[in-house]
Amino acid sequence: MSCDELVALVREKGPKALNRLKWLDELVDVEGAAAFTGLKPLAVRSYHSQAQVRRGKGQTSRWMWPEPDRLFGGRPAWTLRSIVLGRASMPGRGAGGGRPWHKERGDATPPADSPAG
Repeated sequence: MSCDELVALVREKGPKALNRLKWLDELVDVEGAAAFTGLKPLAVRSYHSQAQVRRGKGQTSRWMWPEPDRLFGGRPAWTLRSIVLGRASMPGRGAGGGRPWHKERGDATPPADSPAG
């Protein structure tokens, strides 16, 4: 199963749906996490770094990358289970609403020549 399929399973049936999948306890490094999620290693490093800074400031957010399960010589490693559960807890696509069109006009109508218009 892919990471996205596992995330959908957790969102539908809850975290206990992963209990039988022992292979999710495998530890992976940044490159392994990237391959599993379909992200680039640079993105995983960036998400991890941003989350570490926020945790250091005492901030939390549902958008944060999960905390590493282990450190090997200062390098983070996560179980596949932690990655799936962390991604399942993040808001879905389109969450947050984005930036409104023409805030200064007081409406959310895109201009006629825009791709959304």
